[in-house]
Amino acid sequence: MVAGKTPWTGEPLPPTWRCAGTTGYDALNLITGLFVDPAGEQPLTSLWQSLTDDQDTYEEVVEAAKGSTSVHKAGFVSAVLFVVPGFALVTAALDLAKLDFSAGVSRTVYALMILTASAISVWAVSVAAGLTVGSLPPMDLAPAVRIALRALASAGGVLGFALMFNTPWKMALTASGIGMVGNVARLEMSDRGVVVQAATTISCVLIGFLAAWAAPRLASPHIPLAVPAVRA
Repeated sequence: MVAGKTPWTGEPLPPTWRCAGTTGYDALNLITGLFVDPAGEQPLTSLWQSLTDDQDTYEEVVEAAKGSTSVHKAGFVSAVLFVVPGFALVTAALDLAKLDFSAGVSRTVYALMILTASAISVWAVSVAAGLTVGSLPPMDLAPAVRIALRALASAGGVLGFALMFNTPWKMALTASGIGMVGNVARLEMSDRGVVVQAATTISCVLIGFLAAWAAPRLASPHIPLAVPAVRA
C-alpha cells in the first residue's frame, strides 16, 4: 500500500497507518538544512512583507494555512452528531422512569445498535481519511455575538426537530425558546470551566422546569416541549 502524505518537520506517521516508512522527505528536509544560512531568513522576510504588505510572521502564516484542517474536523464532528439517536435515548429513559420496561429496553437496545454502527463507521472513515477528532479551537468572537449565534442555532435546531414530528407551531416555538435558553446556558457554563457533565445536567434540569412551567399555560403535554429542547 502507498500512502500519499508530506510530513511536517518532525511529524510522525499516524500509528494506524500500516506503512513501513517514508520515501525520504523527512531526511531531505534535514539535509537541505545544511545548505541554508539562517542569517538569510530576516532579509527574505522583510522583502516578502514589503512586496505583499503582509506583516504576519512565517509561523503565523503556517498556522493560518492549517485552518482548513480545523474546518474539516468541525465538519466531521457536526456530521457525526446527526447519527446520534438522541430521541430514542431520551424516550427510552422516560419509559424506564415510568417503569415501562418493555418499551424502555427495546428503545435502549435500538439506540445502542445505532451507536455501535455509527462508532464503527466513524472509526473506518477516520482511519481512511487520516482525520483525528480532538477539541476544536474556540472562535474569536465578541461575547454578545457568540451568545446571539448560539441562541439562533439552538432555537433553529429545536424548532426543526419539533416540526419534523408534526408538533403544532405554538408548541414548537415554545420548545424552541426553551431549548435555546437551556443550550446557551450549557455552552456558556462549559466555556467558564464547568465540567461538561455538570453543565449538561444543570441545563436539562432548567429545561425540565421551563417545560413544566409552560405546559399548563399552553394546555400542552410536558414531553412535546421537553424532548425537542433536550435534543438540542
